Amino acid sequence: MNNLPNCRIRENFPIRHVYIHVPFCQSKCGYCSFYSQSFSKSNKAIYLQSLALEITQFLDKYQIIPHTIYFGGGTPSLLEVTEIEEIIAKFNLSEIAEITLEVNPITITEEYVAKLAKTKINRISMGVQSFVDDELELLGRLHDSKQAENAFWLLRKAGFRNISLDLIYGLPDQDEISLKRSLKKLAELNPEHISTYCLSLEPDVPLHKYESQIPSDEKVADFYDLIRKKLLTEGYEHYEISNFSKPTYFSKHNSCYWQDAYYLGLGPAASGYLDKIRYSNNELEQYVQDMAEHKIMANAEVVSEEEHKKEYIFLALRQAKGVILKDYKQKFGTDFWEEYKAVLKKYEQSFCRNSTAVYLKPKFYFVSNAILAEFM
Repeated sequence: MNNLPNCRIRENFPIRHVYIHVPFCQSKCGYCSFYSQSFSKSNKAIYLQSLALEITQFLDKYQIIPHTIYFGGGTPSLLEVTEIEEIIAKFNLSEIAEITLEVNPITITEEYVAKLAKTKINRISMGVQSFVDDELELLGRLHDSKQAENAFWLLRKAGFRNISLDLIYGLPDQDEISLKRSLKKLAELNPEHISTYCLSLEPDVPLHKYESQIPSDEKVADFYDLIRKKLLTEGYEHYEISNFSKPTYFSKHNSCYWQDAYYLGLGPAASGYLDKIRYSNNELEQYVQDMAEHKIMANAEVVSEEEHKKEYIFLALRQAKGVILKDYKQKFGTDFWEEYKAVLKKYEQSFCRNSTAVYLKPKFYFVSNAILAEFM
């Protein structure tokens, strides 16, 4: 991508969703292929200084009144609470509905949580991944199941009433018994939100050597079905292919991605989507230089109408509510059913259609990527 002259956002363009990437980790998990940096006080200081410069440049140019702010990583809870507060305080919070902080159980102490509870943060997303210690060790997590449970109750005791927990399934040699153990503990904790991810091992990650021990596609599909049935029984709504929530507790920020809303991405390697322009920041060393030179949106490209349409369909059909026909026609000026009737006919057993929407049947969620690729 290039920072092309036509990659310009309209003056006073309104920005309502903000993602802030904190790229630091205490150690790299064995399955993770995302960009991260080893945590150090010197790296953190440089990062915070550059992030402040980036925020100031955007605030000077655009109308930023966030409805949601999301601190993702990496491990955002490696920041001091005062540092998180200083970042939040830079924004106009008059219309804020949700501020999420991703945390690692290993960083959660009674003192940290007590300070966190006094901030504007009202949603926590905690990377538990499993409640089976052997699985956590295999994944390279620094916490054990007891530490994760203790961290959850510390957050509850401090007053957090909107907590999301992550679960990874399809691990090497995983069986139904171990998955049920994690699901049982999740049900006992009863968080407001649960995100589930099927393990995928890229060639450059340490765990790739165990790829041959990943359960078969049929078995992993059974795991997905088991998770879905258990969580529905526990009162969760399956509102997006990988996400479950108690009524009204869906992720407001992540929903902006799935619902074609614009969002600001801040920090090293963060991505954003504003005014039909998609951009990504450089990694830490170059990012620091970019901010010093007042170069925001370093790598940007205009999203074509065709790309926009494909992304819209792919993300909409990941949601339980699917493609809203009226919205599609308003955005693209065409009838979704007519435009894609060949694909919809080919997979007619996979879709439901009513007067307002087209959506995937839940039993086809696990194979959705193969189906959705047909729209691409």
